[in-house]
Amino acid sequence: MVRYSLSLLVLAGLLLSGCAQVQEVLSQPDFIPDNLIPDLELPEGVSLFGGGGGGGDGLQLASFNFNSALGLETIHNHFAEQLQESGWEAIADPETGENSLATFWEVFEFSGKTWAAKLQVNQLTQESPYEYKVTLALVNP
Repeated sequence: MVRYSLSLLVLAGLLLSGCAQVQEVLSQPDFIPDNLIPDLELPEGVSLFGGGGGGGDGLQLASFNFNSALGLETIHNHFAEQLQESGWEAIADPETGENSLATFWEVFEFSGKTWAAKLQVNQLTQESPYEYKVTLALVNP
């Protein structure tokens, strides 16, 4: 299984966006603590082809794109189960769109803060039904 750290993707996104002073960014109060986002396993047989992350104004997000023959709901459930196993709590019914599925979460930090989060899976285009984007967004409390 391949595991991807979304917090590392956020950091990579900051570096790629021209943020030269990473230490300053890491020390800001709205940066995600290392242990808050679990490393997520990709479903078996997927082909990763992009991703990144970034943040500002109390919002941090990470996303990655991949090819898979699995359906939208199966992919979403694969990641949602991992979040739940890591102590995240789903707080609302899923939102479904024609080509998307999203759930809303709370995650509790050891310092007592409660972070709001959104996990969203999108089918990228109708023409490419096997291309998906997974996004995880967190809002600083």
